[in-house]
Amino acid sequence: MIALALSSDGQKLAGADDAGQVRMWRLRLPSDPRAEVCATVSSRALTAAEWARYVPGEPYRPPC
Repeated sequence: MIALALSSDGQKLAGADDAGQVRMWRLRLPSDPRAEVCATVSSRALTAAEWARYVPGEPYRPPC
């Protein structure tokens, strides 16, 4: 891809490659992005120690 464009409604993404081919994708936006990430990224929540390392300065709260 040498160029990307997002539609004004945020529902479609267009990309062009260096051969001039254009591709379109319909984006599926989850109704609850946090739940979607929690369900697909990890089978466990961050520990308090991991939270302190990756989210310093914020009080610990289980992300999922």
